[in-house]
Amino acid sequence: METRSDMTLRGYPKLADFMHRNPEVTIFRKFRAAALLNILRLQAELQDMEGELSANITEDLLSKNGVREILSCDFHAMRTFQNTQFEEEASIQYELIEEMGKKLHEYRTHSLRSWKWTLYSHVYTQNREGGR
Repeated sequence: METRSDMTLRGYPKLADFMHRNPEVTIFRKFRAAALLNILRLQAELQDMEGELSANITEDLLSKNGVREILSCDFHAMRTFQNTQFEEEASIQYELIEEMGKKLHEYRTHSLRSWKWTLYSHVYTQNREGGR
């Protein structure tokens, strides 16, 4: 029997209410191909960032500038000289590492979710097919 509030719901609100009352029929798309494409994009971005960091480290080491030569060995110096007013001592290593950290967090979050989906799908398929 429909209640008065059920009769006033239409469209997505009605579907959401139905799913709420009947969770066993609730299905959501996982967009696996899109999720995997996003993970591949993140991998490519991280690879580019690694290359940029490596080039920056090499540039700092070969700069013949005492401050820049030690940056890859000293995080305190890296942080201190990140925003220096002396351009010849400036390095972007710290900023790049911070950006990579954020990108790695995003990558790990998405790749872990994808791995869980894949594992769940495999276990679900195994159970449905009787462990084959």
